[in-house]
Amino acid sequence: MQGNSSLYQDLTDAICLLASLTRVAPTSHPVSNPIDTGSESLGCQETVDVDLSQDDPVDPEAGKLGDHFEADSEDDGLRRLKDVLVDRLAEILARFKSPPKLGNQDAKHVSSVILIEHTGNDSITFICAKNNGLDEQDKEDFLPKWKNLMEKASQSDASTADANFNDMTSLVIRQQRQRIDYYLNAIGQALKATQADGHDESFRDGTYNSVPGDSTVAGVPEWIDDHGLQYCFHHDDSPVPEANSAVACSLSDDSNIATQIDKVFSLAQQLSDRPVCSETSWNNDLECLMRNTLSLWRTNHGQVALSSHIRRYFKMRCAQGKVFHDSVLFLARMFYSVEVFLEAARKIKGSRSINYITVPYHVQPEGDCVKHADSVLKVLERLGFPVQLIPRRTLTRIERNLPILLKQNRHAQHIHAELQALYHLNIHFPDEL
Repeated sequence: MQGNSSLYQDLTDAICLLASLTRVAPTSHPVSNPIDTGSESLGCQETVDVDLSQDDPVDPEAGKLGDHFEADSEDDGLRRLKDVLVDRLAEILARFKSPPKLGNQDAKHVSSVILIEHTGNDSITFICAKNNGLDEQDKEDFLPKWKNLMEKASQSDASTADANFNDMTSLVIRQQRQRIDYYLNAIGQALKATQADGHDESFRDGTYNSVPGDSTVAGVPEWIDDHGLQYCFHHDDSPVPEANSAVACSLSDDSNIATQIDKVFSLAQQLSDRPVCSETSWNNDLECLMRNTLSLWRTNHGQVALSSHIRRYFKMRCAQGKVFHDSVLFLARMFYSVEVFLEAARKIKGSRSINYITVPYHVQPEGDCVKHADSVLKVLERLGFPVQLIPRRTLTRIERNLPILLKQNRHAQHIHAELQALYHLNIHFPDEL
């Protein structure tokens, strides 16, 4: 690798250049509120001692599984499926080794995966890399078993579908156990902080608490639409409350969203309060939590209803509500990964013969960490960008942001997983570029 340090440098500079254009500073953590459905901010000022900033929100495509891969053509559908497969495998390989610290952009759980299709012999190869290298659990436990399950599922019929699903779910849960424990702890902290305020809402199956101030009547159907607006449907013989109600000529969907939301809350409470229990019971409850959350997230109605319920439950503690919301969605994404794996095994022809390559851990030599000090203009020239053709405003942005990103990289003791994977692809599979 030493002889090809210029390739690493060019890859690093190119990525830093792209980051400087998108204004992704190394210490920036944009404030977002995924449970906001359009209402005004509550102006909450409290903080919560849980950092989820290193993770992304739940995959937006998770809500489209089933018809997501039914694109305009079969090729388009398979291409999208392969993209999601690579993302999900990288996600599952990325396990927390320790809770990330705020502002740390070099979290050890960062990973990267590249998929190579060998059309001649109908096989596929995955190049797998992590910032600090794949450990023994990745190389000796997860990847061999994942390969075997994928190949088995690709050659199985419907009679073994449930068994394959259960085996893959168990494998993913075992691989992600550190991250699962982290999210359950975050959920527990959020719930305890709210309950310490005297929150008296209980978790009961099949009950859905209305917005405070609403006057609802027992037996009157209620529905929350895709915009978070609540509706009551009154029969001719039902009493009509005096409170205002935005009644619309539409009905709720057939799924029992209220029951699913109650299950999400009750299971989240049980799992965060019950660190010691039988492994079978724990796995069953966790799978049920992930399944119900993902089911809700598949529809706009379910998303809005879950977010609205979380906002009402946590009231003015919106930071705790965000932690709860993000944590259950991260757990649901693991369940979504299982579905993607098995969908890929059925539809991608090369899944019958899978190979994987674990990129060896490479520490950036200490000298390389400090000697890279080219000016912005030299970096652009070396990468082949004609400086005279770059608009002045764009060049100013690059000159402002690029040195910050390059300086951060000079002090990094590891090479980013994506760079390792790209380097390995270029050296060992040049014909695939």
